[in-house]
Amino acid sequence: MQREQLYHKTVDILVQAYFNDTLIVQDCTACACGNLIAANNGYKSVGVAEDRYWLDKDGDYRQPIWTDAISTSRSSNLFGQTTHKQKLSWEGYTSEVREEIESSGYQLHDFAAIEYAFESGYKGNDKMFNALMKVIEVLDAIHENKDEATTQVSKKKFTKETILS
Repeated sequence: MQREQLYHKTVDILVQAYFNDTLIVQDCTACACGNLIAANNGYKSVGVAEDRYWLDKDGDYRQPIWTDAISTSRSSNLFGQTTHKQKLSWEGYTSEVREEIESSGYQLHDFAAIEYAFESGYKGNDKMFNALMKVIEVLDAIHENKDEATTQVSKKKFTKETILS
């Protein structure tokens, strides 16, 4: 597996966000990628739902800059149907956006693929769980994980049984 430590760190960040209820679909500050940026930059989630916001390391209100990248029509297309194998351009993005995205440990095309998996996987009876299972599939592809046991352990982390054991 490539960058195994990053794979496990990413899964653990998403597990924590899942059980802390800081994951929200179609909310750039609280989606899978928003939580990755927050965790990697020391942002802390405060409040819930619409009243939730982030504090930076100094305790100051923080709107993650990367959300500006999503709000443009170019970005909507960019993150719309991206695979990790596509090479995307940083053209049109500020250095601050790039810095936040790269803080996740991923390049733009992989980051966009994670976001697309999260948003498009939000279906079925247990929508959030299903979205995260899609993210694990994308992480497996990005990291070239061929070990089914690692995949299953990663997926099982999102179940209450794992937290209770």
